[in-house]
Amino acid sequence: PFTYILPISRYNCKYLGNDENPYLILMETISDDITECIIYDKAKFINKNAFRDCENLTSITIPESIISIGDYAFENCKSLANLIIFEGVISIGDSAFRECKNLTSITIPESVKSIGNEVFVFCEKLENITIPDSIISIGENLFLECVNFTYNIYDNAKYIGNSNNPYCVLI
Repeated sequence: PFTYILPISRYNCKYLGNDENPYLILMETISDDITECIIYDKAKFINKNAFRDCENLTSITIPESIISIGDYAFENCKSLANLIIFEGVISIGDSAFRECKNLTSITIPESVKSIGNEVFVFCEKLENITIPDSIISIGENLFLECVNFTYNIYDNAKYIGNSNNPYCVLI
């Protein structure tokens, strides 16, 4: 059986879990007005829409315990400027960081295998991203309307990548 855990004040989130791990799934925030959140270090999943429309959230660290970031998880977190994703995350869902207008740089960890559709659409200040060689699947329109984004150009084509392979992904 699953149990719904009410938030501890410093975590600002509600979790769904079981007897073995009461913090298995981060379901949602306690309010759209939060400015910070500590993700419990035993959580495995960030649910679809979990932080959606938390326009005042400025910083988030995704701990190594998280294996999946759900669709639209951080959509419209317009103030989010600092994003740290630790090793452990395997998939990033569709539109997960859509309209995070203050993100400027992101490093995707080696553990990530799949990035969904339109993940960074309308991230207007996003300038660069580091994509590991471990990526197996990348969705469509990843950087649509990222007006400040810097691509690596080779033979009239746009690429993104990492320091070892700057031409990892053809955009």
